[in-house]
Amino acid sequence: MRKFKHKNGKDVAFSIENGYRTELGEFINARFIENSCDWVEIKPIPPINTRIKIIETVDGCRAAENKEGVVTDEKPTDGISSLNFLGDLEAFNVKIGKRVWRIACKKYEIIEDIPVGTKVVDTLDNTIWIKKYDNIWEYSDIFISKCIFESEIGEGKRFQIVKEEPKRDWEILSYRANKKIGMIPEYTILEKEKDGIFRNHKACILTISTFEDKLLNNSNYNIHSVKRLSDGEIFTLGDRVDFTLSTNQIIKEFSLIGNHISVISELSKDGLLVIKKSKQVLFITEDGKEICSGDSYYTVYYKKYLGREPFLKVNGEFTANFPLDKEAPSCLKFFSSYEAAENFILLNKPCLSIHDILEYGGINNIQRDKLKNLVKSKL
Repeated sequence: MRKFKHKNGKDVAFSIENGYRTELGEFINARFIENSCDWVEIKPIPPINTRIKIIETVDGCRAAENKEGVVTDEKPTDGISSLNFLGDLEAFNVKIGKRVWRIACKKYEIIEDIPVGTKVVDTLDNTIWIKKYDNIWEYSDIFISKCIFESEIGEGKRFQIVKEEPKRDWEILSYRANKKIGMIPEYTILEKEKDGIFRNHKACILTISTFEDKLLNNSNYNIHSVKRLSDGEIFTLGDRVDFTLSTNQIIKEFSLIGNHISVISELSKDGLLVIKKSKQVLFITEDGKEICSGDSYYTVYYKKYLGREPFLKVNGEFTANFPLDKEAPSCLKFFSSYEAAENFILLNKPCLSIHDILEYGGINNIQRDKLKNLVKSKL
């Protein structure tokens, strides 16, 4: 609710839905109150320790206008109180420098405290200033200081707050030349070293070295690998990753727009923060299932190996964490489930004689002869 007081010192009007109503019940149109020189808005008294800039005061305290101060409960300094035209309830004490004024304000601005370390740019010369303490700001390049009042900072004013870029959740680790550049061969990799400079020591006689900002703006180089800082995962061109809408896609390109890195494949595009590495297929089982790192599997020996008899039992459950070694496939069969391994033993373990089969019946002489020849070939 807004409140206005007439210059006669008696009438007070309070805002209502369609205008203002005086204490005597008289309705007054809003434009007659708000645009009149005879009515003065009574602003609420700011809390103690609030920083304000005094814009306009009631007659008797013009010297305080356009000054900054702090609302205080200290007693006014002798000889500098305002005439207090609106009465004691609308006046408050403001400390400006070392002196305390009692002021009845028509208009003032509350100054929000700007944190130490905030950067502002001077629109007159584009210099950057950093807040050190109170109203003291330091020039970022040559370490000189000056006083900047916070009322001078803000939209449409001389000093503008520098909006800091959001913290990156990524770090570019390497760039790759996308064509031959002088003595630098195509696909040369420049890797980031501890000093932040990207170098390659093998491309030519002279070591190639440059800064990231130059590589970002150089169309001859593309981002080759990136680290996601939230979990330390590193992504490189050629890696297989899972996107939101597709899986097991090969990274073809990294795209940097503003402070955001996108990862691009032939079919998909996603932000670096949402992709994840595809599981590496370590091998394919006899029953046709792809086994990745962390998946479980079972084995069956089908040849004698280090004293182990073939088709003796199902081995497992094991957890896959590396590709098969060179010797394992020659004596083992791999399965994705216990049931599949057990069925393999049932169908392949030699446990019946020709006599057992003939006793079962249903075999004619031609089939019997073929069966005998088959058994002879395996003896």
